[in-house]
Amino acid sequence: MQIRWVISILATLLIVGCVAHQVNQTSLSYLHKARLPKIENYAVYYGSDKIDELSKFDLVILDPDNYSKDEIEKLKKNGTIVLAYLSLGEVNENRWYFEYAKKCIIGRNPTWGSYYINISCKTWKSLLLGKIIPKILEKGFDGLFLDTVDVVDNYPQFKDDMIDLIKSIRAEYPNIILIQNRGFSVIDETAKYVNGVLFECFTTHYNWSSGKYELWSCNDLNWVNEMALKLLKLRDKYDLIILALDYADNEYLKEKCIEHAKKFGFVPYVTTVDLTSV
Repeated sequence: MQIRWVISILATLLIVGCVAHQVNQTSLSYLHKARLPKIENYAVYYGSDKIDELSKFDLVILDPDNYSKDEIEKLKKNGTIVLAYLSLGEVNENRWYFEYAKKCIIGRNPTWGSYYINISCKTWKSLLLGKIIPKILEKGFDGLFLDTVDVVDNYPQFKDDMIDLIKSIRAEYPNIILIQNRGFSVIDETAKYVNGVLFECFTTHYNWSSGKYELWSCNDLNWVNEMALKLLKLRDKYDLIILALDYADNEYLKEKCIEHAKKFGFVPYVTTVDLTSV
């Protein structure tokens, strides 16, 4: 009887230990990151100036090359969280680090004129962690907006490298805010390292052939809503904020975008496709 009792106690301790280990691992994997306060509105703006208009938002995403440290500090004093745009999967010729990134280029994005990056290229990862991000953050930004994560949809062989890159950014900078743009093919793995996800073109998209803003419909809309439900689950699991970014040029489309975003509990923002108006 005593032996059975001892075995029972040991078995219970083993189970408790395993559960505690799993909880601890979960905590390490996603709770060890900066906490993002409640966001009721936000803006994405890649122009310059407009400090007064931007200060009306809880959170703004800006092009870091267009603002000085003093301007960012002025925004932050008004209580606005300020994030810097950072492209992980592409590089544009107008960036100061383009010459360094050249050796990692593997293709060209014909829509935007930017260049696709080989995410497994060690030079690129070293450049991001060692030079680009430190230079951005020294201006006083609260964190980063991680764009072009979905480059892995065109180059699926880089999925693991993209996950590792985002994980490395979080490990190197545990106290900054990270918002990921799309990247749904890796979001199950990266969600634990970011504070939120931005769903670009959630309700509308810009038709480059016709030059018109259009609503998603039929199978496209079904896919969008399916991804939205997926994000809701990740939001609850990892305490994320979900932002919806849409493009429109008239009040009817704007209303549709806001209505669709609020239906899912996402924070909406509607602007023009060039992202140079507030």
